[in-house]
Amino acid sequence: MTTPGGLTSAGMQTPTTAEVQKAIEQDQLATIDAALNLNPTQPMGQMNGIWASAQANVWALLQAIYAAIDPNGAVGIQLDNLCALTGVTRLPATKTQVLCTLNINASQSYTVGQIIANIAGYPGLTFTNRDAIVSTTLGNYTGIVFLATQTGPIACNLGTLTVISPTVSGLNSITNPAAGTLGTNIETDTALRLRRATLLVAAGGCTIDSIRASLLNPTLVPGIISASVLENNTLATDGNGQPAKSFQALIWDGPSPLASNALIAQATWNSKPSGIQSYGVTTVNATDATGKLQAVSFTRVTQQQIYFTITVKTNPLTFPVNGVALIQAAIATLLGTFIPGQTVYALACESAALSVQGVLDVTSFFLDVNPSPAVSANIIITPFQIATFNTCTVNVT
Repeated sequence: MTTPGGLTSAGMQTPTTAEVQKAIEQDQLATIDAALNLNPTQPMGQMNGIWASAQANVWALLQAIYAAIDPNGAVGIQLDNLCALTGVTRLPATKTQVLCTLNINASQSYTVGQIIANIAGYPGLTFTNRDAIVSTTLGNYTGIVFLATQTGPIACNLGTLTVISPTVSGLNSITNPAAGTLGTNIETDTALRLRRATLLVAAGGCTIDSIRASLLNPTLVPGIISASVLENNTLATDGNGQPAKSFQALIWDGPSPLASNALIAQATWNSKPSGIQSYGVTTVNATDATGKLQAVSFTRVTQQQIYFTITVKTNPLTFPVNGVALIQAAIATLLGTFIPGQTVYALACESAALSVQGVLDVTSFFLDVNPSPAVSANIIITPFQIATFNTCTVNVT
């Protein structure tokens, strides 16, 4: 049979079922009898259809096998297997993290996950304590990490994690003085391909790209959400205050740092160019190949809180009773996707508010780094900052 597809100089060419059947029919007419009745209602035509469908399934399998060796074509488990050859694994889904303040009686202790809290008005959105908690005196205990029980970007706005259910002896109240850091869904094929390509740079030599690739490798440094590296290759201190011939790794690993300082330093040291100075706010030791301690500096970006004042016009028939909270969550979800240095575009935030059912118009919209926003222009964020959601005042008319 004349094969309608195959491996060519342009890659794998996979025929459709119709193309396979046409090739079968052409061969039958040429080699058996040009007058054969191959009408699909006739036995010969029906047999050809069955045979063509089976062959097309084989072609599809060959196409899948071919794609499995191409990082741009492999999908799902095939892409996972291909990435594993270079030590890259798909990032799992993560949970939203919230820093909470708990008022606890004296001499209380709680095991990991014992305290269950939910967002006010949303009993299905629950969070539990990440670590064991021990109180010594009656009072407020701050900076206690709570994790969502579900993975993914579950928004938890400022002051909304306030319900303890079921009640816990000795625990009087809970609140979150800042919005949570959004969790993530499982890494997509597209993101995994891009990260694989980035991490492969790390094996290419001691470059700025290889430093960044090492820092973003969760096998080397778990917990880093975003990383970038600034380089000053001049002979003078630059506008950022960075010394001559130096580099500075900028790290974002959440409001409560998730990454180990020691692992950050070691990954940086292992990838840095010889003789080039590291610079930054934090300095810790790494160990070189001889066992000697080497000082490595880096900087964690700071959070730039963004405040909003929004007035919306709504359709009373379709705007939900929790519409205000949904608008807050929409903006918080948007900011939760930001990386350090990313500008806060007013129109994008305004569009997030418009995405809520029943919102007809945004009649006024202000955003600012001050608690009483009075401007509507975009907010420029430096590479040393990341925009975070603080509070959202919404007047619904």
